[in-house]
Amino acid sequence: MEQPEPEAAFSTLQGGDTLSKIAGKHYGNASKYPLIFKANQPILKDPDKIYPAQKLRIPPWSPKPKTPWFASDSLGYRPRPREDTPHKLSRLNQST
Repeated sequence: MEQPEPEAAFSTLQGGDTLSKIAGKHYGNASKYPLIFKANQPILKDPDKIYPAQKLRIPPWSPKPKTPWFASDSLGYRPRPREDTPHKLSRLNQST
């Protein structure tokens, strides 16, 4: 069963707001401001030219989970343990 896509939020600009501040508030990441700019391009021509009382659409966004670099390797490579890891030391102690 498909999950419904989250609805967009709306934000009315206050004096001193920037798209970066709004992105930081809604997404937790100020560098996501282009998402807001693109969603509002019919009314915004320049991301630096926004005005108080403008109502902007804030599209939904969620970060993708990061995949470790070795998990995507088709050969199934996993990094070797370091020589000083506990399992290696215990084998060394048993052989003496």
